[in-house]
Amino acid sequence: MTGIPKGHIVASEQFALPCFKKALCERESINNGVLTLKNTYEGLTIHNGDFTIIFDRCSGQLKDYIYKSVSLLRRNLEPNFWRLPTDNDRGNGLPQRCAIWKNTNLQYTIDRINIVSETPDSIVLEVKSMLSAGSSTYSNLYIIRADGSIEVQASIHVSPDSLPELPRFGMKLSTIGSFKQMTWYGRGPHESYWDRKTGAFIGLYSGSIMEQYTPYITPQENGNKTDVRWVALQDTNDLGILIIGKQPLEINAHHYFESYFNEQTIHTTDVPFQNVTELCIDLHQQGVGGDNIWGQLTHDKYRLLDKNYIYSFVIKPIKGDIDYIVNYPAPRAQGVLLTDQTILTVLYLLLYLDS
Repeated sequence: MTGIPKGHIVASEQFALPCFKKALCERESINNGVLTLKNTYEGLTIHNGDFTIIFDRCSGQLKDYIYKSVSLLRRNLEPNFWRLPTDNDRGNGLPQRCAIWKNTNLQYTIDRINIVSETPDSIVLEVKSMLSAGSSTYSNLYIIRADGSIEVQASIHVSPDSLPELPRFGMKLSTIGSFKQMTWYGRGPHESYWDRKTGAFIGLYSGSIMEQYTPYITPQENGNKTDVRWVALQDTNDLGILIIGKQPLEINAHHYFESYFNEQTIHTTDVPFQNVTELCIDLHQQGVGGDNIWGQLTHDKYRLLDKNYIYSFVIKPIKGDIDYIVNYPAPRAQGVLLTDQTILTVLYLLLYLDS
């Protein structure tokens, strides 16, 4: 009689314990120095000995980050309210119902760009915008520190008009295509979504960017990672960028621009892969739903139906091996200490012996 082989996992569960510790360390950090701010031809330029950060004067967006003579960005860090429609989205009419959010990241008016404070150790830049979706407003706050880190805060107030839900609330940037390796602490190793994540355990994972792509028959949103505490994209020389969430993030990285998808992109072979790495850094995108595929909406608790959202994260260049303990620094937000809990995975094993 042949049964399930020894060691086969029949079921497993993961839960949080009420204990934590700070644990993120780098073997190489950017030398602290005096920050200088100049209004140059390229834009608002912040510099110290190790890095140059450039913000676009017209949009207020982070335009480039030059670290050790390497330009890390290929496209600006910009707001992101849209996702490539899934099969379920098409079934419930999301592409038509939420179309107003599709190009909102490109259609907005800058209200003001303001230097809030400037010291040798930090520079705070505030950007306020009016979105094309009703009278909705959007704001960014950037804190640039002498260690090379940029803390980014994004907030939105959806106008009281009868606007549809946000498909996602986040930001995205495009960096160099040589950043082909992704390491993250969050749910994995496969994709997960707001309403599809219990089977993806929180842990430390690593893989190539191409391995994050899920080749659905119809190209669509894929490869998302939820409850991500931090993520690093690096090249073969260990140069890269590190994103640390001030709260758990949703992360998605691919070697293509989502904006290149159109109605002609209907087969996996049509996916327009590029020599770039586009990284989506989200608070949330709505769940995938799927009670049926001919009209049923995603459950409300997994939709972005509120009028106000705010989140923040830190961007930092990295060079060299990085040694992480499975956790992340506990930041303070609005006077509350945000801690991460130790995650315990329990495996239930059913062992069969040959008779």
